[in-house]
Amino acid sequence: MPRKKHVTIESGKAGTKHVRTMSGVIRHSIKIDYLLQLPHEYDKKTDTQWPLILFLHGSGERLWSAGKLATLGPAREATRRGLPFIVLTPHCPKDKWWADAEMTVSVMELLKSICETHRVDPARVYVTGMSMGGIGAWSLAQQYPDCFAALAVVCGSGNPYLASRVASMPIRMYHGETDKNVPVFYALQMERALRASNNHAKLTIYPGLGHSIWNRVYSDPDLYDWLAAQRRSPDAPSGLTATKGTPK
Repeated sequence: MPRKKHVTIESGKAGTKHVRTMSGVIRHSIKIDYLLQLPHEYDKKTDTQWPLILFLHGSGERLWSAGKLATLGPAREATRRGLPFIVLTPHCPKDKWWADAEMTVSVMELLKSICETHRVDPARVYVTGMSMGGIGAWSLAQQYPDCFAALAVVCGSGNPYLASRVASMPIRMYHGETDKNVPVFYALQMERALRASNNHAKLTIYPGLGHSIWNRVYSDPDLYDWLAAQRRSPDAPSGLTATKGTPK
């Protein structure tokens, strides 16, 4: 669909200098494929709101189909053993990056839509990602800190200058010591910036391991136990709409 523009620009006289304002609305159509996995007891416990994991894949998986994402990360664990979470795994097109403004808007609109149409507990929405997805997860958490109860990043990098925006967010970072794709320096840099903001994020560095650590991280039940224990304060404003059902 063509983009719709409604813009008003103030005119000025030739040969003069004026400060002017442009105002208006620009709308874009968006399209994003995704994989959605519901807990085994979702249909039975109809009065229950469920925690949600938003998982962003890496750059290599852009060539995959959305269905194949079920073999990766939290989506794989939901398939293998079932998880007490709704797992939302969007698919990034091959010519895009998660941190692109267009993809950021698309993912957040998708997340908000899922929260409105499914029994999601808005106080227990978590974001995680690996590699390019780790960078994207940082970007989402730092831009929308009021939407997420916790952040888990696997071999990704964030913006240290925006560390204060997630000062109160529980955060875990995982990195391979010899990672050549995203050097561990970036994780150490984020750890220092977070500590300066009084956020004692936990950084796990795997000695002798490189970039491909995600299977090790996402297959560890401790990660999901930690996520499940995180909850946004009921007094804190949320950027997500509450859904039907009573939390159990």
